[in-house]
Amino acid sequence: MAASCSKARLLSLCNYKTEKYIVAKNKKVGVLYRLIQLTIIGYIIGWVFVSKKGYQETDESIQSSVITKLKGVSVTNTSESGVLVWGPEDYVIPPQGEAVLFVVTNFLETPDQQLGYCAESSKVVDGRCRSDTDCREGVTVVAGNGLMTGRCLNSDVNSTGTCEIYGWCPVEKKNKPQRALLANAENFTIYIKNFIQFPKFSFSKSNVLDTSDESYLKTCRYYEKVHPYCPIFRLGDITRRADPASKTWPSMVVHIISPASTPASPTEASLWALISGTLVILNVTTERYTDHCLKFLVCGSTSWCTERRESSASSNSDQHWLRPGFDGRWSVLL
Repeated sequence: MAASCSKARLLSLCNYKTEKYIVAKNKKVGVLYRLIQLTIIGYIIGWVFVSKKGYQETDESIQSSVITKLKGVSVTNTSESGVLVWGPEDYVIPPQGEAVLFVVTNFLETPDQQLGYCAESSKVVDGRCRSDTDCREGVTVVAGNGLMTGRCLNSDVNSTGTCEIYGWCPVEKKNKPQRALLANAENFTIYIKNFIQFPKFSFSKSNVLDTSDESYLKTCRYYEKVHPYCPIFRLGDITRRADPASKTWPSMVVHIISPASTPASPTEASLWALISGTLVILNVTTERYTDHCLKFLVCGSTSWCTERRESSASSNSDQHWLRPGFDGRWSVLL
């Protein structure tokens, strides 16, 4: 018995195996077979590779930071306050804002205010009166500047006066200066350093040029042809690049665009700044593009914006229209 088993095993080594195919001449079975094949191939190409990018490796622990520093000095000379020198500690509000940077370019000045009694502004409708009975003592003036004392000032039988109030006196002026008091803000410079790191791939990138010249950052100013990698920008140049035809400071948003090696989804950074007739605002984000470039969003009102993009490799600019969505984000209309 044992000998026959050993002989069978030895003979099995000489056996030759081959596959046997059966061709089923049935159109329904053939079509179903090909559809299953196409479905599998379409899933692998469309979903795995194109949509989910399964061939790529992702780093979820991205480290990014934005450092800003504003410099510039301006002088104002008004009849109320005389000559004043404004530095970054005066016109940057707040000095250390979280994700926010405000630069004052204009202001309403009411000097020597102190708590006391004075007449309400004649422009406040609820503060107008003809007699003391129109000024109820202890009642706050609607859209006014203080509490009514019960007295009606500067009135007679045929004219309208204003109620006396207790508050900060004299009341604030509502007349906006025709010209921005800090118009020299266009000569202010802002230093923006954007750093991003992918620990998983041991890759890091910064918008500051790696140079051995220690004086480079002290003297350079951003210019797309001469100094495309200088991180110091003149505020006046930013506004003119955004809207060359405008003579006023528009509301605008500035984006820092990182190279295509960054993730496909935008990574919001930590800087906002406002540039308008009264304040200056600036926004820094990172998005996926093929090269370093600056993207300017010029907002003429709350309902529309235009986009101008400046690339360090090309002087061509793209322009799109944008509109705000219900969630507060802007969408591009191509």
